Amino acid sequence: MSKADRKEKCDRWSDEERNSYLSYIRQNLGYDEILQTVGMDKSVLDMAVQIILEAYNPQNEYIVIQGQSYPQTVVREKFDKLDSTHIGYVWQCLQETVKTQKIRNLRKYLQTCLFNAPDTIDFYYDNQRQCDSNSALNSYSVSKSQPKTEKRKTSYDISFLENPKNWMYFLD
Repeated sequence: MSKADRKEKCDRWSDEERNSYLSYIRQNLGYDEILQTVGMDKSVLDMAVQIILEAYNPQNEYIVIQGQSYPQTVVREKFDKLDSTHIGYVWQCLQETVKTQKIRNLRKYLQTCLFNAPDTIDFYYDNQRQCDSNSALNSYSVSKSQPKTEKRKTSYDISFLENPKNWMYFLD
């Protein structure tokens, strides 16, 4: 594609069209609901909206996510599945990651999380529920167990080691 073709394609991305997509994305995500219920930082949410908006730009035939090029249509389909639940999940993952790791490129990290969210959210919450139920069972079984008894110290007879001939059993 020549430079002139790209410029013409980019010119088709009018302010009206851009604002229309922006409004659609915010409505689809539940932008206001997210700000009120999820407690997500507005600047991070705005960055997520901008990342999603880029998938609608007609100039972008392919979008690179985590080093892999995807056709714009594939990325748009994934982003169209996102709602406030997915954004809350991404925010939660971001908060957990920041506790243990330094995120060098927040924009790329968010882009990857948003792209993968429709595929990973169910596993994440199922796993959390499983861990929570296991924790509840473990705490229940500990409280119902027998009274703790003092552990008896075990003594071993090692007198046979006094004879060096017996050492061969322990040495190579």
